[in-house]
Amino acid sequence: MTPRPVKIGLAVVLLGVGFGAIVAVDRLGWINGSAAGNDTQSAAAPACPHGMPDAKCPFCDESLIDSMGFCQGHSVPEALCTSCWPALAAAFKAVDDWCVGHSRPESQCELCNPGALSKFAPVDAVGAERPQAATGSVLPPTEPLLSGEETPRHLRNPNVTCNTQKLRVQFATPEIAKAAGIKVEKVTEQPVSQSVSAPAELHYDANRHARLKPRTGGIVHEVKAALGDTVAAGQVLAVLEAAELSQRKAEYLRLYREAQAAEKLVRQLEAWHRRMNDMEIRLTGNSYLESLSLVKLAEENFNREESLIARGVTSKRELMDAQSAMVRARNTVSENERKLKLFGIDSETLKNLTPEQIATLDGQGSTSEQPVLEAQRSVSVLSAQRRAAHDQLRVLGLDPAAIQKVVDEEDTSGLLAVTAPFAGVIIDRQCTLGEMKTGDNVLFAIADISLMWAILDVKEADLPRIRMGQSAILDLAGLRGQRFAGMVTWLSTQVDRRTRTLKVRVPVDNPDGLLRAGMYGSAEVTIRDRANSLIVPREALQWDGCCNLVFVRHSDQLYEPRKVKLGYETDRFYLVDSGLRAGEEVVTTGSFLMKTEIMKGNIGAGCCEVEPGVD
Repeated sequence: MTPRPVKIGLAVVLLGVGFGAIVAVDRLGWINGSAAGNDTQSAAAPACPHGMPDAKCPFCDESLIDSMGFCQGHSVPEALCTSCWPALAAAFKAVDDWCVGHSRPESQCELCNPGALSKFAPVDAVGAERPQAATGSVLPPTEPLLSGEETPRHLRNPNVTCNTQKLRVQFATPEIAKAAGIKVEKVTEQPVSQSVSAPAELHYDANRHARLKPRTGGIVHEVKAALGDTVAAGQVLAVLEAAELSQRKAEYLRLYREAQAAEKLVRQLEAWHRRMNDMEIRLTGNSYLESLSLVKLAEENFNREESLIARGVTSKRELMDAQSAMVRARNTVSENERKLKLFGIDSETLKNLTPEQIATLDGQGSTSEQPVLEAQRSVSVLSAQRRAAHDQLRVLGLDPAAIQKVVDEEDTSGLLAVTAPFAGVIIDRQCTLGEMKTGDNVLFAIADISLMWAILDVKEADLPRIRMGQSAILDLAGLRGQRFAGMVTWLSTQVDRRTRTLKVRVPVDNPDGLLRAGMYGSAEVTIRDRANSLIVPREALQWDGCCNLVFVRHSDQLYEPRKVKLGYETDRFYLVDSGLRAGEEVVTTGSFLMKTEIMKGNIGAGCCEVEPGVD
């Protein structure tokens, strides 16, 4: 049984000789014959509770959902797609599944039920959801609002309230489409880069560019470098006779000698102090051992006198004299023991002390340290003054070898060498033999030209797209045909008030020395570099008043208007962020005519913004 005829929302347009008619229709091909024929067949069809032919009703025959496949254009099963099959609307209304506000089934209305279409996502053989496209979705992501009027049209997001993508453009026959001159081109993936152009000027590397001044004033004694010479780091460029340098050398030499003498005196006093201490300790140790021996003898004598007086052999006086001698000997031992302990000798050492150990006793005697301390203070003061004088010579440009020469050879000459701080080229010379120069006079300017800085003046409008690390290509007016690569390493923190530009630095290698400071040119900073990007020709894009459109070819007769989200543009193509797949064919010649056809209902209503397209 043939389905009922579908009403066509837009009129047939006669396009002239041999062109035929373009008809805006829905997709699935339900127009199969004349209206009369369809009415006749519909009358013979068995009744369906949903108002559909039995053989085409997905509610009566659910197997149609799998057998008819998936509608990639509308993200629902083909058998449930009201955009491709308008007659299904009555069936959904019959089961009370219809969103009146958005003219689609309630179960498919993403505006009322976000995520409603996710349940229809196609699955692969193992049951995992299959992505819609490798490089972009079929339909662009919805955006709640249009971009502001200041946003370029090609960067505006699709309008979610626009239903243009539900329409289809169909030619009566393939021959008419061919005669109309419709041309298509495949959507391709290509490496794409985008750049920002800015004027550039070359400068020396500020980290390797120096203006050399003498460390102190003097008369130019010798000039050893000429303008344009290539010099090595540390190479002598000129020699000055500086009175201040001679005075500083003499002062340093005097302080050095005085400090040496003071250090020698300290060493002598310390040695004397050690000897006196050692002598005192050893003498006291000997006295201690001697007093121990005397105590022993005195005790023996006292004991003998006691035994004699008991026998009546000696007098009492002799006993008292023996007792007194014993007490004196014991007192001497106690005094020597106390001294040794004060010197730092412990009791255990004293208890076991022998004559052989006296020479090894180590302690601090009572000899005064005052002379040693005063000499050490003098050394500290002189050493500080000597270090200050040493630093003054270093500031004046003398290296350690030259400062040592002052001491070794008593060199107090005022010859001051001006040396190159790094390897480079002499780019300026401002000294002549016999001239008097002060510390404020520049003698030479030196630059390392192996690396140059290209300073770009980037327009304020381009600032959001410039980032550190982006690559850049430099073209110079004086070096036509040669290009120099670099990378953005610095962005200024302020915009020039007069030119409204920002300074951007791009270091550029200069191994051959071709680059010169002051050269002008232009630089292209790559702000986007994609290995694979979808692109469409410029002539394929049309603007329908709210969205960017392309017309996708389904067959020689049927074409689908597709909303797309674009990236940036060039003079030949647009980059597509979403809305198309690689390999799909879009209309180039004839796309404006198709846009005019689908917009017939809006022309004159004041709501469409038409601009000329390219056919």
